[in-house]
Amino acid sequence: MAFLTGRCMCEAVTWTYSGDITRNLVCHCADCRRATSAPLTAFLGMRPEQMSLDRRDQPL
Repeated sequence: MAFLTGRCMCEAVTWTYSGDITRNLVCHCADCRRATSAPLTAFLGMRPEQMSLDRRDQPL
């Protein structure tokens, strides 16, 4: 079981996850490199019902 937290760079959206990681992979295909402007991208699969999103109500 994992407990993870994160946020966007402007801190308007935060998230928490408590549950099993369903997938863990790293991709370096041309589409993923183009979409992220990076040589590789890491992905975690999570169950949506175990994830919580919070949005700051104040304007930026």
